[in-house]
Amino acid sequence: MIKEKFSEGDSFFHKLDPRVKIIVALLFSVIVAVSDKYTSLWGALFLAVVAVIVARLRTKEVISRLLVVNSFIFLLWLMLPFTFPGEKIYTLSSLSVSKEGIKYALLITIKSNSIILAGIALLSTSSIFNLVHALRHLHLPDKLVQLFFFTYRYIHTIHSEYIRLNNALKIRG
Repeated sequence: MIKEKFSEGDSFFHKLDPRVKIIVALLFSVIVAVSDKYTSLWGALFLAVVAVIVARLRTKEVISRLLVVNSFIFLLWLMLPFTFPGEKIYTLSSLSVSKEGIKYALLITIKSNSIILAGIALLSTSSIFNLVHALRHLHLPDKLVQLFFFTYRYIHTIHSEYIRLNNALKIRG
């Protein structure tokens, strides 16, 4: 299967019941997503970072996962300050940077990083099989749980085929 790099360990989060992890991750994500106060969002980001530290996850791999998310957020930083209406704080030729656009991009950045870090600390510390089993115990519809599991399974199959084809290309030169 695809390597579950964070699922093996001996931290508090590794020992926590996967059902609790799923519920806490869901509640945390919803609360952060609907919040628009910077103080509470900075607090949520701090809690997420503390959770990653408590989970004793490898910093390099956590940062590499954050880089993927933040590469998309970088595109927002390129667009939002120039396209969001509001008080103009800088003008460059025909483009003007709005204060509200910068605030909105920062808001999205903090929210997404908080949710991703909390998700890594809570959900990545369990194996996919434990998470699927926990979803069943939380009485999610069987079809939804099976869809989730089959999606994971076929991502693994596609990844294995990619590795096999890539190795074949390397051998052929």
